Amino acid sequence: MQLRRHQQALAEICEEILGGRPLSDILCAVTPGGGKSLLPQILATRLIPTIADALCWVVPRRVLQDQGARGFQDPAHRAMLGHRLEAMMSTNQEHPTRGCAAYVTTYQALAADTRKVNAKEFRRKRYILVLDEPHHMEAEGVWHQALQPLYDRAVLRVLMSGTFERGDRMPIAFLPYASHQVADEIEWDNTESRAVIHYSLADALREQACIDLTVHYANCQATWLDTQGVQHHVESLAQAGKQTSEALLT
Repeated sequence: MQLRRHQQALAEICEEILGGRPLSDILCAVTPGGGKSLLPQILATRLIPTIADALCWVVPRRVLQDQGARGFQDPAHRAMLGHRLEAMMSTNQEHPTRGCAAYVTTYQALAADTRKVNAKEFRRKRYILVLDEPHHMEAEGVWHQALQPLYDRAVLRVLMSGTFERGDRMPIAFLPYASHQVADEIEWDNTESRAVIHYSLADALREQACIDLTVHYANCQATWLDTQGVQHHVESLAQAGKQTSEALLT
């Protein structure tokens, strides 16, 4: 197995950090299915213990928490990166790494950390903070406030997602915007303290990280009852307009 282009780019950025580049932030825009879950392992392998003592990986769901911890033990990943590191799942326990290189937690857990266990841990050790799918964090929201002490203490902050935008168009926490107005564009420029990695669907298809799909559209007549019990009928479902979801649900 070989590293994909964005994974290799992160490995090279790690070498620049080891060489003295004063980098504090990395933005990784990776298309879904492109392999961003390997990025925390690359960071831990290259930067621990020289730059950091441990890594904290924050995810939006428990299933991703489990996958993240298990990924460190994947034989293929270990062989490709040449490491024997482990990650622990943690939900606000004292000493969350428990002797391992990393711990994986959730945004929900951090928001519920009233004892500030994680903030204390970040004062105790030098941490790399990886925020996975940060679009779940609305700027100035509860999760943003919970993460702020960790973000401020981290020696390196890495935000990675295939969706750096929110459905409600509100700003995402910790992203560099031109201003703090709704729907402003993100500043994707590389700077002295910030590195940016892009890995598009075209890149993933080129490297066969994702499979090209052919989508077939189907149409039909539709008859349904709305919530008031009134029957509706269209010769083509495409004509249902705003009622399409209601027609499909019934």
